[in-house]
Amino acid sequence: MKEVLIRKPSMVGWKDIKVNVPESFSEMTPEQFFAMCSIGKGEVDERKFIKNFFGITPDLWQSLDMFYVWKLTQMIREIKDDGRCDHFVESYLYVDGIVLEAPFARLKGMSWQQFITADTYFSWWKHTDKDWYLHAFIASLYIADTESFFTVKYDERISLLQKSGGKKAFECIATNWSLIRNWLANVFPYLFPGKIIAEGEKNEQKNEKPASWLDVFDSLVGEDLTRIESYKTLACMDVMRIINNRIKEGKKK
Repeated sequence: MKEVLIRKPSMVGWKDIKVNVPESFSEMTPEQFFAMCSIGKGEVDERKFIKNFFGITPDLWQSLDMFYVWKLTQMIREIKDDGRCDHFVESYLYVDGIVLEAPFARLKGMSWQQFITADTYFSWWKHTDKDWYLHAFIASLYIADTESFFTVKYDERISLLQKSGGKKAFECIATNWSLIRNWLANVFPYLFPGKIIAEGEKNEQKNEKPASWLDVFDSLVGEDLTRIESYKTLACMDVMRIINNRIKEGKKK
């Protein structure tokens, strides 16, 4: 995180205002992440984006020298995906009076079944651009603390999300997921051999085949059907570690 000092003229001289500039996506606040998604989709112009990204007040903007605007713009363009975004920037969603919570950092508390379900819906949304898959993706990720992934009534939850008018926020969460997936690619390079392209390049990937985790799951369980239920509830990071090591060992033979 970089710190920029903006010097603003005041009635008694100069007033110094500190602005934090993230150096990677993993350092962004929810407001900055949402602003980045908005500019990526062409929903705001560059001036409004700068104001939203840094939380610049109208009075500060009016007195802001264009050099600062140019400098801040250049610093934003240098923000990169460093492969360390292992958390959801938006930890909570508030939908119709219900508080829905994302999995913890490094996908702690996320079962294998929840992971493959969410990632499959994510892949189908990128492939088809259909809103239903986006809402199903969000429904499988954000769970109330009074329920578990296995007890959610998904038809009702998806319908609730469709009526919420939160599509822009959901698309931003999907971008966040692509960054988490890139982090997973660094942790488990044999299981995730390629990187997911973040927002702005989504349309170029529509023809790509969606992820097929069922094939991976079948290869993991084999013919021992008694292990299916136990694997579904295992922590997703533990299962991915097992599969990654198996693929790694297989390549040595």
